[in-house]
Amino acid sequence: MLIIFSFRDKLVSRQLLIIPLHVCCYRMRDLSAHEKHEFQKLQKDLDLRKSEIAELARTKEKLSSRVEEMDNQISDLQEQVDAALGGRGNGSTIGRLQTYP
Repeated sequence: MLIIFSFRDKLVSRQLLIIPLHVCCYRMRDLSAHEKHEFQKLQKDLDLRKSEIAELARTKEKLSSRVEEMDNQISDLQEQVDAALGGRGNGSTIGRLQTYP
């Protein structure tokens, strides 16, 4: 009988150890699933930010090109105004106006 009780005690003590291990495994599984979900969410957000950055870079290039075109147009117009005013002696006023933004 002592052997039966000893075996039963060992079995019960092992079962008591197994229950917390199962709980721990379930918690680890849940935590892993949560971490995976968070990682996917962050990855999606990162991809979105990268595409936004790329779009902003393209917009910056277009605007820089447009600014350069406008600067050239301003220079051309200033030359035309200077040429038109050159006969009247007022060319220096255009140069002074250019220095003020």
